[in-house]
Order: sequence, then C-alpha cells, then structure tokens
Amino acid sequence: METQPPPPPPPPQGNPAFRAMGLPNIRAKLPSRNWSIFISLSTAFAAAVYYDRRETKRVQKHWCSVVEHLAREPLSTLELPRKVTVYLSSPPGDTITPSREYFREYVKPVFTAAALDFDVVEGRKKGEVRWKVAEGIRKVRRSGGEVVEGLEEEEDGVEGIRKRNGVVRVGVQGDVVVGRHAWKEYIRGLHEGWLGLLQYPNPPPPPPPPAATESELKPPSTPTLDEALSESTPDPTSAAKKAQEDKEEEERKKKPPIPPPHILPSAYNTSPTPRTLPETFEPVGFIPHAHILGFLSTPIRLYRFLNHRKTADVAGREAAAIALGIYSRPFNLAPEPGSTMTTNEDVRRGLEAGTKGGEIDYACGREEEAEWPKRIWKEEEGAGAVEITEEIVVDARIAGRMKRFVLPEGVDAVVAIEKGEV
Repeated sequence: METQPPPPPPPPQGNPAFRAMGLPNIRAKLPSRNWSIFISLSTAFAAAVYYDRRETKRVQKHWCSVVEHLAREPLSTLELPRKVTVYLSSPPGDTITPSREYFREYVKPVFTAAALDFDVVEGRKKGEVRWKVAEGIRKVRRSGGEVVEGLEEEEDGVEGIRKRNGVVRVGVQGDVVVGRHAWKEYIRGLHEGWLGLLQYPNPPPPPPPPAATESELKPPSTPTLDEALSESTPDPTSAAKKAQEDKEEEERKKKPPIPPPHILPSAYNTSPTPRTLPETFEPVGFIPHAHILGFLSTPIRLYRFLNHRKTADVAGREAAAIALGIYSRPFNLAPEPGSTMTTNEDVRRGLEAGTKGGEIDYACGREEEAEWPKRIWKEEEGAGAVEITEEIVVDARIAGRMKRFVLPEGVDAVVAIEKGEV
C-alpha cells in the first residue's frame, strides 16, 4: 500500500494589517547592524541640518521684522533713503568669496527689509580697504577747502547735480565693516586719511639703465638654416605660454599695485590736526565674521555648518542696529588732550569708559585672529608689519570722534510681542 505524501504546509498568513489593506504578503525584517548605523547617522544629520535651516529662516525673519517699518516711511521728492558704505575684505588665506556670501546671506536681507541703500567696497588684496578708506577721506578733505599744489579735484557729477538741486539723504549715514581683518584696515585707513598727507609723496626716480656689457655690444650673428626654420615654425606650447604672459601683463597694468601707507602708527601723535577734521564722524557698525580654514579644523567647521542660526542671530542683530540708525559714543578721549591711545589695551579701556557692560572685545572681533592661518603671521615676520597682523593703534583725536551703531535693549522683544511670537 502506497503511502500518501504529507500535504504541503499552508501558506503563511502574513501581517493581518497588510491583508486588511489588500497588500500582498510582505515579509518585513530589520536591517543589518551596519545599515542600522548608517541610517541612524544619516537621519540624525539630515534632521539637524533641516532644524538649523528652519531656525535660521525664523531668526532672519525676526530681524527683518524689527526694521521693516522703516521701509514704509514716506519720503519727499527731494529726499533719498539712508545710505551706508559696506567694507568687505578677503579673509586671511582665502579669496573675497566667503565675505561676499556672508554679507549676501546674513546682512543684506535685513538692509533690504529696511529699504536701506548701501555701497559695497571690496578689498581683494592686502591693504586695499585701507587705501580706499584713506582715499575717500582725502577726497572729502579736498572738497572741504584743503588745496594741494598741482592737484585738481574733479567734482562728482551725480553728487554735484544732487547738491545743486537740493536733493539730500535722510537720516544718519555711516560705514559697515565686516570682519576683524577689514576692521584693522579700516582703522588704519581712517588715521591715514585724516592725519596723513593729501597725496602720496613723490615716488623715487627710476634707477638708471645698466651699462651694456661686451657681449651686448657685439653685432648679432647670422642665424643658420636650422635656426631660421625653427624660428619660422611656431611652437603651440610656447605660443600659448606667451599669450598667457601677455594677458597677465595686461591685467597687471590695469590693476596697479596698492600704494603703501605713507604714515606709520608711530607718527600719529606728531601729525598735525587738519582744519577740516569734523567734530564727530559718521557712526560705524562692526559685524563679526568668523572664518577658519584647514583640514584639522573640520570639527569646528562642521559645528558651524550645523549652527547657522547662531551666526544669523549675531549678524542680524548688528545689521538691525545699523538699519535703525541708533548710535552711541564708545570711544572717549584720553584724560589728557595731548595723550594718544597706542595699544589694544588702551583702546579697550577707552571703549569701556563710554559703554555700559564693557562688551567691547565682541565689538572689535579680536577672537577672530586666533582662527587665522599661522602662515599669515609667519609670512609677515620678514616682510614688515601690515594692516592685519600688527596691533591696532588709535589716536585720541580719531577715537574721540568715532561713534558706533547700537541696538537699544528690548527693541527685539517689543517687536516679538507685537508680532505675537511670544
């Protein structure tokens, strides 16, 4: 008698929830250990980035709401909106691109919300910001009546037309400096423009041409047939190299080198006070710009990549203070009229005398110097001091006339209550 084979086992019933939804039998299983680690880390990183970007937008929207009422203020036909000058400089060891992106992402939205007009002055080379600041001040001095022999000042066409027609800008103007590296050059340019000469000293005469050697006095020899053929046949490599050299030489002629400073910090106290020196300067706003390079700094850079909201809050607060146009007098004159502030410590004490709370190191951004590449300091050891590596020297006549944009306490809280954010 033949035995019947056992009946096949019944098909697995599967998940009853899937059966209720009409889905096929799905055998779900947990991923492996390695996949679980990868998915967990990827999800956590993506969530951190999403949260930071969302909070960054919220912070930017908050600071834009603090100043957006300024854009709705009416102007007459002969009035122009407020205008500030923004100074950007290449961070040490890098190009101008990080400073541009920083300004465009964190500062410009607040200025746009407040309908604040601005001019951007860039410094791609060392000393360019210093030279542009000093040159602008020298132009103001010449327009104020200081005359230089052999130098005629050309009147700005647009500004001249506006002045003749009575067109004025409303509110206080001022300057905006982004980053410690630009701040150092700005201070140097401020002193050079007001305490220095109205024009650079005459350059030294060019050296005489060297005497011709005996080999140069010999008549040129007749080239052989092979040399003539080689010269007549152009080499593509040499032709491309020559074209590149010609292009670089043309660009070098278009962009002249930055003139060196003609007054050193040690000569500030002996420089005469110009008669066009105003009682007070236009206020200045400083916006910190932390920038670090290097592979070993990857953890710091990753931390900042996940904390853009903190950067947006710091930059937005300073930008809102500039847009509101409220300023104070952080720099005070030294006790004696003839004394001069010559060190960072003296400047810090003078600043603390004119502000509440003593939060001055934050305003000057001195902590940014610790993140500059070390080669920046080593390169300048043998080449002499420059604007971004030497200590800041502030003369009492300049410091006593400086003002700084500040944000009154409680302004952001009042706006948040009005908007229903708290």
